[in-house]
Amino acid sequence: MDPLVALPHELVLRILTYLDLPALTKVELLSRTWNALSKFHSRLLWAAQAQAMDDEKMRVTGLEARQVGVTDADLSAAIDQKACAMRDTWTGIGDWKEYCKRQYLITSNLAREHPSFVSQEFRTVDAWRLRVDYEARLLIVTSIRGGLFVYDLDSSPSTPELLWSRNGEEIGPYAHLEYSKGTLATNPSVEGTIEIWRRTELIGAEKLRALGHSINDPDSGRSTGARDTKQARISPGTFTRLGRLPHDNSVRGFHLRYHTLCVVSEMRRAWVWDLSTDDPALVRELEIEEGAQGHLEQDDDVVMFAMTDGYHIFNKATGQMLGKIRYMPDLTARNFSHLNNPPRFNAWPHQRETRKKKDTPIPLDDRHISLELKPGTSSDESHLWAESLGDMASQEWGAGMLCGSIMVGVSKEGFTVIVSDWPRLLKNQVKAADVVSFIECDPQDSDREVSATVEQDEAGRSSRAIGEEVSIQERQRKVQG
Repeated sequence: MDPLVALPHELVLRILTYLDLPALTKVELLSRTWNALSKFHSRLLWAAQAQAMDDEKMRVTGLEARQVGVTDADLSAAIDQKACAMRDTWTGIGDWKEYCKRQYLITSNLAREHPSFVSQEFRTVDAWRLRVDYEARLLIVTSIRGGLFVYDLDSSPSTPELLWSRNGEEIGPYAHLEYSKGTLATNPSVEGTIEIWRRTELIGAEKLRALGHSINDPDSGRSTGARDTKQARISPGTFTRLGRLPHDNSVRGFHLRYHTLCVVSEMRRAWVWDLSTDDPALVRELEIEEGAQGHLEQDDDVVMFAMTDGYHIFNKATGQMLGKIRYMPDLTARNFSHLNNPPRFNAWPHQRETRKKKDTPIPLDDRHISLELKPGTSSDESHLWAESLGDMASQEWGAGMLCGSIMVGVSKEGFTVIVSDWPRLLKNQVKAADVVSFIECDPQDSDREVSATVEQDEAGRSSRAIGEEVSIQERQRKVQG
């Protein structure tokens, strides 16, 4: 019996919201009656489908899903959020159905063994660190020669428009850079000092007056302190320094997540700063052990420091050490895998194509290489590595990342450690052998250095990778010159 006859329409609609996109598309083809029902409730059904697609991604990444409405305003907001990172991909969408189809095509492409990508050169100064604000359409760069530069992301990649900059006397060579939601942190040439900058249009009028800014009053035309930054006509991409964070110890590294800045020093000290207002406030000073490497990572509640003996994790609010990812005596050869290096490319043909066709994205489909993860280590001495890496102090550990309960760290000796449930490991609720894996990456001699970053929106729904590849000798010549 046809469900439309046997069941109330409200229940039928409820059932349809559980279908995936291919199945929901086929509902329109069942009969004229089903087609009419599907079209009449198209906005509701496809908005629910959009919610389901985002829910699945949020479930995988461990993030909180966004609630999707059904109005035109809700659709526009959803498109704008995704278009921040992929503007060209999300143009020309008129309804929720097209929105879902576009998302399905993107997800299907990424799930392929060889997904399709494009590359586009963006010529800037000799970049050292770079960040992207996709919402404000800004590319922010520090240089190996010194200086801080902000470019218009929508300008010509071959000749990008410089919106704002600071010279090498203010921001020294190899300055680190952190950026999130309009707030920028960098270390100038003054040792032990971190400067906090914010997009001027996001700063309150009272703070701008205190900083000595004079902006034309839109009512009288007189030059006064800004009354309303929304009314004040501020150039896009302009930043204003909120102040310097003084620390009595030499700073080794810092990390900005949303409006929380964590800083680590060489002298057993670390700090947590709140940058949510125009006046940075110290939240907590942490006492840490000696051996901080300068690499740190944080999530909403904790901060992780790379140390000489592994990784130490602290609660940001209380300052309490939660534990160390260091000593794991129960590891066996089964906890180890290795990756062989892929063959090295002799040239980048798309770069020559880019020079012929300026500002034209070049497909990178032929640049993909599948990597095979093999059990054990490359030297067939996994049992020796298990004994050695059972104490992580045997290697020098650097950058690490946290994503929910997952922790990842890399060593200079070519090993990557992956902990699938670090909270339970620190509480001794699981054995290390059940949640820890090591991946050995073969060392490879190279005269080139690659720096890259992956930019992701707050909800983790879209991302882009950007980076720079440069000859080490070339970089040394630039610095010496």
